[in-house]
Amino acid sequence: ELPSPSNPPSGCYFHPRCRYAQEVCKTSPPPLEEITPNHYARCHFARELKLEGVAAENIENTNALYRKRAAPPPLPIAAAPSSIETTTTYRPR
Repeated sequence: ELPSPSNPPSGCYFHPRCRYAQEVCKTSPPPLEEITPNHYARCHFARELKLEGVAAENIENTNALYRKRAAPPPLPIAAAPSSIETTTTYRPR
């Protein structure tokens, strides 16, 4: 099952469906690490498991995804005035 983009899981996005996930994966987002030259991974165990990384040209997209998640929630939109606060006057023509 894919995580909800509007309500992603805590920690690593993949921990609910990753066979290598451990407790740290549920609580802490993994750092972006260069595993080999120009090959990156966001996994707490990437060096141990020799998991395939992300191509260098995709790093900004990966960073943006994690920055988006870490951003504070948007401020609520100001409520529209209720009918009690508004008046309309109709004048004869």
